Amino acid sequence: MADDRKAIIIKEINYWKEHNLLPRMYCDFLLALYTQGEELNEEAKTGNTNKRILLYVFPLILQILMVPFAFVVIYFTEFAAVLQMALLLFFSAYSLWMAVYLKESSGFFQHMALSLCLLLIMLTAVFAASLISTSVWLTLSIILVNFLLWMVISYKKNVKYLRILAGLGIVFTIIYGNLSFFMDLSL
Repeated sequence: MADDRKAIIIKEINYWKEHNLLPRMYCDFLLALYTQGEELNEEAKTGNTNKRILLYVFPLILQILMVPFAFVVIYFTEFAAVLQMALLLFFSAYSLWMAVYLKESSGFFQHMALSLCLLLIMLTAVFAASLISTSVWLTLSIILVNFLLWMVISYKKNVKYLRILAGLGIVFTIIYGNLSFFMDLSL
């Protein structure tokens, strides 16, 4: 095959790989096939990898910063409850979008985005429950439902650490609920 045709095909395969039009392993196989095992342009590959990592890192850092900022909004500001709830809903929506956006990425980025998303959703739900009622049992039931949701997602996505965290959260929530009932503790 002529070198110019190979170069066009390799460029097209790199485009597919960069824009996730084909799974990575298919693109890697095709690239190895057309380059005969040699990497024709390693600089472009390194540039694409760095670019891809930067596309994941900056939004993820923003998502990480939303967690402490959510606590600041809830506990250390004098905003109206509607504004606090709106900010928490915005944080949760962005976090959910990040979890969906990074679901095709590998390992760390995907799991970090999913964990932060679930944490922000639980924080938003607990804050909404505290606005509705001051009942300890409502808050505990909201937390328990969130941990059960974590458990379902962990089985669906096959994420072991999330399964462990959900199990520990369920156990501690039940223990705390029982202690508060029997010892008449108030929150």
